[in-house]
Amino acid sequence: MTLAVDLERCAAAIARLDARISVSSLAEPWILRASWAGYARALRLQTVEIDEIDLFSWGTGVPIPGRQRRMSHLDELDQLPAWRGSLEQGGQGRWRDELPFTPIIDETLPLVLRALALVRQYALADETIWPWLTLPQFLRASGLTRRSLPCLTGGGRSFRRAGALPIDAPRAAVRALMTAATDGLELLDRLERAHHDAIRALLGLRRPGLLPKLAALSLTLPAISPKAVA
Repeated sequence: MTLAVDLERCAAAIARLDARISVSSLAEPWILRASWAGYARALRLQTVEIDEIDLFSWGTGVPIPGRQRRMSHLDELDQLPAWRGSLEQGGQGRWRDELPFTPIIDETLPLVLRALALVRQYALADETIWPWLTLPQFLRASGLTRRSLPCLTGGGRSFRRAGALPIDAPRAAVRALMTAATDGLELLDRLERAHHDAIRALLGLRRPGLLPKLAALSLTLPAISPKAVA
């Protein structure tokens, strides 16, 4: 399989996800969960040993048996709120203004490679987590998505090496991005199935009371305690 085929499949996976999110009533619950997945991926590119479940635990306050609890004051997690707040800020013409480098855009590159090229330029100028986190905004600025999709973080550790990239580096980054888009769509499918199942169950009840509100709350908050329900 060639890089061109990988690029085509990656762009198609991103487009499918973007189209579904744009019309889904569950976009906001999805964004919360997708941001944990995307941030975990960016942390791994920063050589932090962490999984998505650790972000779930931190974000919901639910300890996971057998895993160390990560606190919000740790440097590895302190950029998550700021990043989530920045995803929808700025339009097509403003995204360049806050970058710590002058972007060089090769208009001849496919959109996915164009966005990854910007990530590399950013990674060479900044050693923080932000180059990997900014890929969703680069994809949006390129016109490939209509909004910044937080699960689509990425790049490659070799992006920080000066000189030519290893021959397989772009292809590996493209495939990882395609996997992230596919996983993001599967997450949306699971959320929508849970929502439909809840609606069907409630339709069979004569007096549902506050259960519809509880069903909606369970989608907004991935983990609910008895105290929160009360």
